[in-house]
Amino acid sequence: MPKRRSSKRPSVEVPIEGYYALVTAVLTGERRTSYAEFVRPRHPVSLSHGWSGTGALELVLRRSGLWVSPRAFEERYHVVVPAGIARGSMDLTVGLNGYLNRWVWIQSNFEHTIFERPLAPRATVMF
Repeated sequence: MPKRRSSKRPSVEVPIEGYYALVTAVLTGERRTSYAEFVRPRHPVSLSHGWSGTGALELVLRRSGLWVSPRAFEERYHVVVPAGIARGSMDLTVGLNGYLNRWVWIQSNFEHTIFERPLAPRATVMF
C-alpha cells in the first residue's frame, strides 16, 4: 500500500458563530402541532358549490445570522479568498402563508440580507 503524502498546508480550526430564530402565528385560530406539517383550516376553501370557506392564514418571522472567524481569511491558511467573501451576514424574512385546504398552500415571503461588508462591483474571485 503506497504511503499518503502529507499536505504541506497547516490545518486550522475556523470558529463559526450563528443563530436562527423562527416564530409563526396562525392568525385564524387553527392549531399547529409541528412545524413540518400543514395547518388544516377549520373552514377550508371549496369551489364545489361556489366559493365557500376562508382557509387559514399564518404569519412567519425568521431571523438568522452567521459570522466566520477572521482566521479563515488569513492568507497563510488558504481557506477562503477574502476578495469575494463577506465575513458575516444577517437575514430577516417576513412571510404570509395561506392554507386554502389540506392540499393547497400559498406562500409569500419578503427576505432581506445584510452582509458585513459589500462585495466590490468588479471583485475577482479566484479559487
